[in-house]
Amino acid sequence: MARFDELFPALVAGATHGHRATLADLDAARRAGQSPGPSAAPQACAEVAARVTDTLGADRAPIVAGDVADVAAVGAAPCWVVSLSLGFTTLLVVLDADDGALRLAWLPPEG
Repeated sequence: MARFDELFPALVAGATHGHRATLADLDAARRAGQSPGPSAAPQACAEVAARVTDTLGADRAPIVAGDVADVAAVGAAPCWVVSLSLGFTTLLVVLDADDGALRLAWLPPEG
C-alpha cells in the first residue's frame, strides 16, 4: 500500500479525461474516513489486461493512466491490483509486482 500512497498524488495531478475531480473525491473521502482504505490482491497481469479489454472494448476514456498494452506485456507475471472505492465509484490501479511500476489506473464502468 505504501507504493500506492506514493503514486496517488501524481495520479490525481496528472489525471486526464476529466477524472481529476473523481480521484480527488476518492482521496478526500479516504482521508476523512468516509471510505475504506485501499485493498490489494495479486493477479496475473495477462488476466488483468484481458479483463480491462473485455470490459472496455475500444473505449479508453475510463483509463486514468498507463496502457493496457503495458499490463499485457508483463504476461503471466503477477501484478498487484489495488482497489479504492467510494459509493459506486472504484479506482483500480495495477502495479508491477516486481518493481512497483504503475502499469494502469482505470475507473471501471458501473454494472
